[in-house]
Amino acid sequence: MNLTESRPKIIIAIVVGIVLILGLGILALTSLRRQSQTVQTFSPQQQKASDKIIPPTTGRSPLPKTAADIKTEIINSSTVSQGTDKILYDSQNFRIIYSPSLDLFITQIFKDPAGAYSQAAQKWFLDKGLSQQELCTLPLRLALFNPELKQTNPNFSLLPQDC
Repeated sequence: MNLTESRPKIIIAIVVGIVLILGLGILALTSLRRQSQTVQTFSPQQQKASDKIIPPTTGRSPLPKTAADIKTEIINSSTVSQGTDKILYDSQNFRIIYSPSLDLFITQIFKDPAGAYSQAAQKWFLDKGLSQQELCTLPLRLALFNPELKQTNPNFSLLPQDC
């Protein structure tokens, strides 16, 4: 059998294959349409049950606070002012203030060990609910208050740890 003799059989086989594929495609589409048109119906008892309002549960846990919420709480907790700045924490070792004009928290460290007091100030913010990463975006800056401290701590960072 040569190519010219088998040519009509090949064409018929291709046409039959195309017709079969199209038929199966049409069958699948109509089946999908029927499924999407099916409407779920409820009995009257089921409809009444779905109309009931479920009362809120008691003792729900509060939503987690955002960094902005915690920042606002910290600022509003201050009752002492120094000019326009608010004093948030004050001790012999360090002071934490908030400057509204700069929108900046500043920790003033008064004596050595400056690194330990820097950590204590950062812990104060962490205890309020902020994360270490949020300290970087708060913003918080650390400052050595006198020239002697700057001489004894030449590598002191003005930024919180890991910022």
